[in-house]
Order: sequence, then structure tokens, then C-alpha cells
Amino acid sequence: MIRLLFAGSATGGFGKMAKALQDDGNVTVEQVDSGGDALTWLLKNSADLVVSAEQLGDMSGLEFAGKLVVQNPMVNCALVSSLSEDDFHEASEGLGVLAKLSPEPGESEVDDLLRKLKVVMGLGG
Repeated sequence: MIRLLFAGSATGGFGKMAKALQDDGNVTVEQVDSGGDALTWLLKNSADLVVSAEQLGDMSGLEFAGKLVVQNPMVNCALVSSLSEDDFHEASEGLGVLAKLSPEPGESEVDDLLRKLKVVMGLGG
């Protein structure tokens, strides 16, 4: 079972993505509103993947990824970003980000993300 944590407003663009992930049948989804809440949650719980909104109530998704990699470099992270691929690569270099997601990730993006995660976790792809 893959355990996923969404960091960002429940009214953010995660609705379709959460449904697609839960439809997979092998994914459980938790949700917190802020980067600070996510970091606190991760001190008490484990997650295979954290998906962060581009902007959280208390920090940007990139700032969150920087704090996450310091707190627990083994947690996989995907970030929603409207930056171009080159700008995102430059901004996220060294943060261990598994994937960049569009602001409204579609089913194919979710499938690609799950495939990448499963490969990293040694579950095939």
C-alpha cells in the first residue's frame, strides 16, 4: 500500500488527482493544509510520497521541499508548479523532487507519477 500526503488547501487542485490515486486501489491519501502541518504530520507518520501545492498558507511548495529534504530526505516529493521545465529544474535542483505537476494534474500525469514512485520504491512500474 502506498501512503500519500497532500500538502495544500482541501479546495486546491488535488480533487481529481486524489480520486485517480484512490481509484488505483493501492494508495491511501491524507491531507493537511500547510507546510508546517505536513512537516509535523511527517514527524509522527510515514508517507511514501508528499505532493505539495505550489503555494501553501505558510510557505511556497519549493520552500516546503527544502525543509522536507532536511527533515527527512527519504520521503519522495512531488510539487505543483506553473514554472517552465527549465525554470523548475533550476529552482528545485538539489531538493530531490520526484516530479513536477501542473496546477490541475490530469489522469496521465497521475499515472506517470505513480509509475515513477513505484520504480523508486522498487515495486516495478
